[in-house]
Amino acid sequence: MCWSGEASFALAVGGFAGAYWSRHKGHETFRWLPLAYFSVMETLQGLTYAVIGECGLPANTALTYLSYIHICFQPFFVNMFALSWLPAERRKAARWVWPMCIVGSAFMLSMLTGQGHFGVCNVAKQALCGLDTCSYHGEWHIAWRLTLSNFDPNYLSYWITVFIVPIVYGSWRFVAYHFVLGPFLAWQLTGNKDERAAVWCLSSIAFLSAAHISFISRLLTIKAKPRDGTSSSDQSAPPSSAAH
Repeated sequence: MCWSGEASFALAVGGFAGAYWSRHKGHETFRWLPLAYFSVMETLQGLTYAVIGECGLPANTALTYLSYIHICFQPFFVNMFALSWLPAERRKAARWVWPMCIVGSAFMLSMLTGQGHFGVCNVAKQALCGLDTCSYHGEWHIAWRLTLSNFDPNYLSYWITVFIVPIVYGSWRFVAYHFVLGPFLAWQLTGNKDERAAVWCLSSIAFLSAAHISFISRLLTIKAKPRDGTSSSDQSAPPSSAAH
């Protein structure tokens, strides 16, 4: 199996089309905006294939940094998608979720600096860690390496905001779905620690499927408890995009 720039661009086009169609169908912003955001990553990967392995080339370095920065802000959009499967009253959790995401993203971004104070990341063990900044060929997809600080070597700021936080506010079905088709699958598909993040980003296919395949949508949706004679299906119906 070997991925390519053409495959990345095809997935990007499919993702943007899926985001547009989701919005056109009246899905809320929290449902379609993440699809567009993760399609940006596929676009970056498609562009990277034109310069992959050319370490030291400014375009390669820039695209590697942009890909890492994209990862840093993913917690906002993963949580948007996670919240979209909950009834309206439970989405009030967003008031404390966004500050958590800000902190997590800031921690991730800070690893681009501060090598002198916190030390340099462990090249042998830490994912995305290298002696230089470069996008290179992994086992079958792109692998990224950057000179990062050792501030958060296990990327707990990312794992907490993307997996633990959604469980706290109740979107456990989405977390299980994302975990299996995201990091778990990535760990099975490559043994390259620097490639797993790029493979994980292919979970955008899973997000797109969740938004448009009725069976998956029903599986991930958590309905409100009936009260005052109102059916659970009425209370759990997603609001239109105008509500955001």
